[in-house]
Amino acid sequence: FFSSRRRHTRSSLVSWARRCVQESAIYLLLKSAASKTMQTLREKNNIEKLDMFVKKKHFDVAYTFAKNEKFSEELLADISCHYGDFLHSKQLYKEAVEKYRNTIGQHNPSYVIQKFLDVQRLDNLTDYLETLSKQSQEQGNMLEEHKY
Repeated sequence: FFSSRRRHTRSSLVSWARRCVQESAIYLLLKSAASKTMQTLREKNNIEKLDMFVKKKHFDVAYTFAKNEKFSEELLADISCHYGDFLHSKQLYKEAVEKYRNTIGQHNPSYVIQKFLDVQRLDNLTDYLETLSKQSQEQGNMLEEHKY
């Protein structure tokens, strides 16, 4: 971990450190001029990781992680919806519609439609509705199945 030949600038704070990996945890033993402490680092489970990504608004990372870990389509749609809400709140409407498109088939379209009912956002609403209609036709579903 530390080379005995190399001098560290932080040596006044931490004179030595040793790490030990055991049972999916890393134990750090730290010694400073004032005290000795031991820190335990454990890997979070996948749900905790995903929750952390979403809370920190790293939606793209959360979506990719969830997809790679083969989480459900419903969860992927939830992440996309949160991402769309975030982008909508930042007035990035075109980008928000892109994320809301990933919710089609999992979320009620009325939620997205209500977000874009403002006259100034009709072009974004049209983009979403075109995608909704196209996917409904491809899946053989009628648009009437989704009650607004």
